[in-house]
Amino acid sequence: MDDRLTEGQRQVLALMLQNRKALIPGCTGSGKTLLAVTFAQQLERAGQKVLILCYNPFLAENLRARLPGGDIFISDFNAFVQTLLRTPETSEMAAISTIGQTRGVKPKYERRWTPFDEPTPYEIGLALSRLISSSWGFDAVIVDEGHEFKPEWWELVDSCLLDWENGRLAIFYDDNLSLYLFSEQLQAHPGAPRLTSFAVAPAVLTTDYRNGQAIYDLVQQLHPASPMSWDSAAGQGSVKEWIFHSEAELLPQVHAALCAAEQVSPRLNNFIVLSAENIPIQQSKLRGALFDAPILSASNLPGRIEWQKGLRQYLHRFGFVVEQLSQQPFPAGEDIRQVNQFCKNYFNQHRVELEQRPGLFGKDELVWSMDSYGALNLHWKQAERLAIAERELILFFSSPFWQQTLPKPHRRYRLSPGEDFATHPDDENLLLVDAPSFNGQEAEGVIFVFYNYFAEEQTKLLVTLYTGLSRARRWLYIVSPYSLLD
Repeated sequence: MDDRLTEGQRQVLALMLQNRKALIPGCTGSGKTLLAVTFAQQLERAGQKVLILCYNPFLAENLRARLPGGDIFISDFNAFVQTLLRTPETSEMAAISTIGQTRGVKPKYERRWTPFDEPTPYEIGLALSRLISSSWGFDAVIVDEGHEFKPEWWELVDSCLLDWENGRLAIFYDDNLSLYLFSEQLQAHPGAPRLTSFAVAPAVLTTDYRNGQAIYDLVQQLHPASPMSWDSAAGQGSVKEWIFHSEAELLPQVHAALCAAEQVSPRLNNFIVLSAENIPIQQSKLRGALFDAPILSASNLPGRIEWQKGLRQYLHRFGFVVEQLSQQPFPAGEDIRQVNQFCKNYFNQHRVELEQRPGLFGKDELVWSMDSYGALNLHWKQAERLAIAERELILFFSSPFWQQTLPKPHRRYRLSPGEDFATHPDDENLLLVDAPSFNGQEAEGVIFVFYNYFAEEQTKLLVTLYTGLSRARRWLYIVSPYSLLD
């Protein structure tokens, strides 16, 4: 057996090898995914064709990287359904090589998957019909994150086996019954697997091997129905929190958490930012937020500011073509000259009209500032909220000093979903992910931002906290409107 497994995990693996149908409960961090991978590898070596299904496409992508090639097929359930729907109803379905390769994209929407995407009952019914009418199937099916599967999904999972009697079906699920009620769902739904033939693993996956002690102590409070034990190599671990009392305080507190994280992980190489908002991460308030930090600010790493966009918002109305400027990280001499010349010519051509709109112009009184998302704005030094008239803008940009108060370009941390990384190569991109999308995965350090979250039921709130807080191995930094440690 795999040397990475503990004695308790080896007992569960032995049970799965001895029984063709098995339910394997376990707490967060107890090694369910490791067991699923190990079991799949053993079955493949025995000549079995294996399907691993999970709920989260990002977990599926991670598993594909760990199990490349061979006769192990890996997919999140949503992509699996879409694969069946895109495939001709022929016996050649058995030759499909694209299963699960949607990389988190839901084809019918042509966009990145979000936790709100699920196949419709019609889609599941059509996929089931195509699967049953074909010769496509597997010798073994392994389900990870079984607690996330809807009761009506199980008939399709059940039908993936070529031979129900002799095929293998193993379902891993979180045993926090007070939150998931998974066993009751399986027993209550007519499409669920035939539980009478299932062996239930002994209650040995109750040890948290992921979280440091301090993190474990917090997570254990959210697992009252099945008390966990602890045996993690992550050591004592660390939990800290920053409280915000208004939306204006949110980003400063996130910034404070980032600065603290730099002290234990320079350049934040081991950290992710996990958001508990009730919206897809692409709509998150945190997406694109920029933060200066001590280590980056002191390192003089090359960076840039989007000064061209700053000019566009003020000069585009006058007909200035910003695209003619350079792409330098800071305005060059020729850029300054072009802006000056354009504005001087514009003023001369429209002098009468502009002078009818006098303002408070003073070339040394307009200054640049950058907001939390990198946008540059002009404002009066002494009267920040006072409007800037057109005449004042033209005269300001006619001066050779218009660029003097621009922030100096340097690298900053930018909170970005993975797909945004290539768009901002000049920033230090820090992975921003929503809590449901990170289920089944872990990071050495997690900055958990509990913002704009609402739940119809307390159970949903507890699930979010239980799954989100338990993702961290060594460092858990919480930004929340109220203390989660009390």
